[in-house]
Amino acid sequence: MTSELREDVYDIDRGLEDMIWRIVTRDADLSERSPLVDAKAAYSMFDGVFETALRDHLAGAIDWLRTRMATLLPELFARPA
Repeated sequence: MTSELREDVYDIDRGLEDMIWRIVTRDADLSERSPLVDAKAAYSMFDGVFETALRDHLAGAIDWLRTRMATLLPELFARPA
């Protein structure tokens, strides 16, 4: 991979990580809970789910994504005291 392409890929990943982190922190604010993971971990988790869902979608199976997304985000936060 050329250095120019590597930088572009890094910028895209960084933008996606920032976007995911805004969603996680907004959900945390709304639920009055604290995230249990940092931005990089949250992005890695959602990116993994997305990759799996894309592969499943291409194979014709998408219901897994709906179920997983409904349960993943709440699990990123500490329980209220």
